[in-house]
Amino acid sequence: MEELDSRERICREKEEDIESRDIDLRGREDTFDLREKELFDSFEKEKAEWEEKREEIEKVLSEKEKELDRKIAAIEESAIVFEDIKFDDTEDGRKAKIVVKEAIRRSLKLLEELMNEFKELEEKYSSGTFKGIAIPIEDISDSFEELKSEFSNISEHNNEYENIFDLWIKEVENYIEETDTNIKKHLFPEAYRSCIFGLSYCKSYIKMVEIFNEYTSPETSDESSSDDEHKDSDGNFMNWYEILWEEEYDESKYEKYTLYSEKDINKQYKKMMKKHHPDKATEENKEKAHEKSTMLNKAKEILSDEYKKSNYDREYMEYFSKKNK
Repeated sequence: MEELDSRERICREKEEDIESRDIDLRGREDTFDLREKELFDSFEKEKAEWEEKREEIEKVLSEKEKELDRKIAAIEESAIVFEDIKFDDTEDGRKAKIVVKEAIRRSLKLLEELMNEFKELEEKYSSGTFKGIAIPIEDISDSFEELKSEFSNISEHNNEYENIFDLWIKEVENYIEETDTNIKKHLFPEAYRSCIFGLSYCKSYIKMVEIFNEYTSPETSDESSSDDEHKDSDGNFMNWYEILWEEEYDESKYEKYTLYSEKDINKQYKKMMKKHHPDKATEENKEKAHEKSTMLNKAKEILSDEYKKSNYDREYMEYFSKKNK
């Protein structure tokens, strides 16, 4: 009985061990099933992604294949045409060759002309070596505006003289038209040259009128003529520097203005003409702008001329010397 009890106990222990191992195996089986499901889901997901990429790659390859087929077809077509032109010795074939050659020749000539134009533009605005000088567009624009302003002034003056200088006015008109045409064609050096010629005619007009007045007016001394030139209608001294600099003029430093060079005077003149040009004024301010531009032109005429400026500066310094006593 004791032996039976012992064997029964051993059997129960083995049975419990078997049950424990069975539970452990079931747990491992569940874990395996779960892992198997995760791996399967991941595989299906990656499979779907690769399938999508495969379709995209096939689509791109298909488009490239079609493009390549089109290029091959175009090359084959060109080859056929070339062979027809090359080997067709009939009259029509020879005519076709002549037409094609002429078309190619003209195309090459046109391309060469365009290349030369671009090279000229590069030299004008990049290298700065075109005809020895690169002219900034702003300088051309300023000079053109000055030319038009000068022309407006001398035209009105000519009308007062009963149009006796029409021939001179016509020459300036021609240079204005030529300048405008060259600017539109982007021929800026030519535009600048014609603009300078026009300005020279305007300056010559002023000298010509002075000579005309000298021969048609009663004789007066140079000194009295110079004095009158620097006085207004009421006999007051004309401060041309103040007219040219306006609110920037500093009377306490009046001496410094006599030290300005012709380049400084011209620079200030262009600045003020941009501000007071009659073409930019409203209708109600047109007359005022014209008067101001006339005064600016007179100031520039005197101060940019070395001889006139020297005489004026002497009177200018005397005026302030007396005024400050």
